[in-house]
Amino acid sequence: FTLPDSCPFLPANDMYLDNELNKKEVRYQNWRCLYCNKVFKTEQYLENHFAKRHNHTIKADGVCLAEYCPVLECDLHRNDQQGASCNHKSMQKRQHRCQTLIDRCFPPHHSDISNQLHHEFEKMYCAHLACDVMGKRPMIVPSRLYGSTARQQAVVREESTKSEGWRKFGIVLFVLFLLLLIIFYMGVCLYRKDMSIMADLRKLSNVRRRKRLELVKAKQF
Repeated sequence: FTLPDSCPFLPANDMYLDNELNKKEVRYQNWRCLYCNKVFKTEQYLENHFAKRHNHTIKADGVCLAEYCPVLECDLHRNDQQGASCNHKSMQKRQHRCQTLIDRCFPPHHSDISNQLHHEFEKMYCAHLACDVMGKRPMIVPSRLYGSTARQQAVVREESTKSEGWRKFGIVLFVLFLLLLIIFYMGVCLYRKDMSIMADLRKLSNVRRRKRLELVKAKQF
């Protein structure tokens, strides 16, 4: 299934897509700008840098996906609305906007798969937007809806970078261990060689001493 052009979640419509593809986490919680290779303490500082220094990379006619957070509940895991009072009119507007969004991304009469996806996503994101069921929906990670967006790609890239870092760290430790092992055995071999030479010198000195004693005794007689 391919999302239609009317869907705001198309990667081509993401106004911050290029920014997401040009940020990289380095070290611990530090972020690098791949446009100019500057490093920032937090991701927020990097995003401010994008807005100030690389604002030409932001798609002016694109879609800011954060605008749909009130509908898709991006911060559902925070449970911010558990104790808040519910406004029926506000919830109706959110539900209507959610249904409109689902219609744009999954036209119900376009195909069988589109119709199925429309039903599943409407049930997943729109049906619970009512005061009598608010807060009863289990937490859902919308990876299927955001699977092709830059954020999902950034997460995958971040995980692969971390695993690659650990792999390199393991290789470095293994090489250091081999070097230490080689140095240890070289030291043992040199020590044994020195001990062997010292033993030979002692034997040689003892032989010479006996010969001298024999010569002295021969002269006396």
